[in-house]
Amino acid sequence: MDINFKFGRNWQQFLDESFDHKRVTIAQQHLLKTLRLENLKGKIFLDIGCGSGIHSLAALAAGAEKVISIDVDPQSVAATKSLWRNAGKPRNWSQAEGSVLDEAFMQSLPKADIVYSWGVLHHTGSMWEALDKVTIPLATDGILYIALYAYEMYQNPTPEYWIETKRAYNQASPEQREKMEYDYAWEQVLKPVAAKGENPLLVIKDYSKSRGMEFWTDVRDWLGGYPMEFAKASDIAQHFYRQHNMIVVDIVTGEGNTEFLLRSVDSPSAGQHITDEYDIINISVATQPIDGFGYKVHLPEYSAFADTDGEHFKSPLLVYENGLLLGFPHARFESINTLGEGRFCHWKDSLLYSSSDNSDPRINGKTYSLRVPKKLDK
Repeated sequence: MDINFKFGRNWQQFLDESFDHKRVTIAQQHLLKTLRLENLKGKIFLDIGCGSGIHSLAALAAGAEKVISIDVDPQSVAATKSLWRNAGKPRNWSQAEGSVLDEAFMQSLPKADIVYSWGVLHHTGSMWEALDKVTIPLATDGILYIALYAYEMYQNPTPEYWIETKRAYNQASPEQREKMEYDYAWEQVLKPVAAKGENPLLVIKDYSKSRGMEFWTDVRDWLGGYPMEFAKASDIAQHFYRQHNMIVVDIVTGEGNTEFLLRSVDSPSAGQHITDEYDIINISVATQPIDGFGYKVHLPEYSAFADTDGEHFKSPLLVYENGLLLGFPHARFESINTLGEGRFCHWKDSLLYSSSDNSDPRINGKTYSLRVPKKLDK
């Protein structure tokens, strides 16, 4: 029995039932905000795992010189082509069916200034190979923009629980799937909102405001998305550095997927507009143990942009260990202490963090530094 999820069918349903140009505008705004760009003029944009095609269209609307959309699922390619036709068949937007795991196919693609793959590579059945192949069409001074399911985001329930849930969903009858969708939406998304005294229906109504997506489309995508792999943020950073000499320029968390921007170490001009916004400050103040694997550094001078109650993903501060991204930001306090592995959080007047191997950062011989916004650096 084939238990792989039919992504293309879900995306075509999204286009048929929920698509409008307001969603394209929202998707465009999210894309540019993450890339820290005003537009994509002069850029070649490659969308790997294009799905519905909405983000390809968003890149085109942002001024991309050329957009290439690829997907291994013929129904996703067909969905994207239908969007292309409705957009007037722009000559600078092409679509192709092919796998990111097919090296010859990836070699055949033009070099792109932005290689974009949002919520895709962990569904290939061979995520680490896909992460290697996705670099093939990246221009020397290009930016790799990928979104993956970070292992650290899913502790209760665990990643293992969700993988089994996805397998069960894909083997279920249509009636059973519908029940699983409603149960998931209530228990995991809406009920916690209601428990805080807020209106859970607004979550559904306002869902498109993030990336232009539709609530129930994403519920089906989440429950059905199989095959599936999770990855730790520190493992992603280490893998790209060791295998491709690439570093993480930025990491954005807070949604189901964690977004990574990466560039080659040999091309400092790539993403320079982002790195120029920050200073790198060595941690030279006293570090004190908390509990378990957790340690604290007092940073009252940076409290203005720290995470706080109600703003758990506010801080842009990142922590580096030996020059590479330490691990997962905005982590829960208890996970820093009990699990460690590079999790950290900039909370109010302090940095709470753990080393990548759970050793004592005061004596392990490693260096630690902070990425701090220049405009707020005191």
